[in-house]
Amino acid sequence: IDQATTVSGVEAVSNTGTQLNTAMANLQNGINDKTNTLASENYHDADSDKKTAYTQAVTNAENILNKNNGSNLDKAAVESALSQVTNAKGALNGNHNLEQAKSNANTTINGLQHLTTAQK
Repeated sequence: IDQATTVSGVEAVSNTGTQLNTAMANLQNGINDKTNTLASENYHDADSDKKTAYTQAVTNAENILNKNNGSNLDKAAVESALSQVTNAKGALNGNHNLEQAKSNANTTINGLQHLTTAQK
């Protein structure tokens, strides 16, 4: 702001700051459920690469949000970080893996010829 030489220049910087603040708030909101996500079955039973992608995206977001040591990034970079968190969370496949394991176990058990119906 101090370097702006016109009112429109000050307004442009102010608008950019407001937009960046909104993007940072959205990023914070995007990781607010981190604890619940990390404790979820969807995370625990997810493929390891998907868990790694999620934890890395969250760590990157936390680094951006760090008020003492965070980087001076623009709105597009902050929005990209939010997109990475959102996509990585959406890619977690633990619930699917659990359902697949249940289905496979049921198929195996149903194929066991010497079990009674009650044992199955």
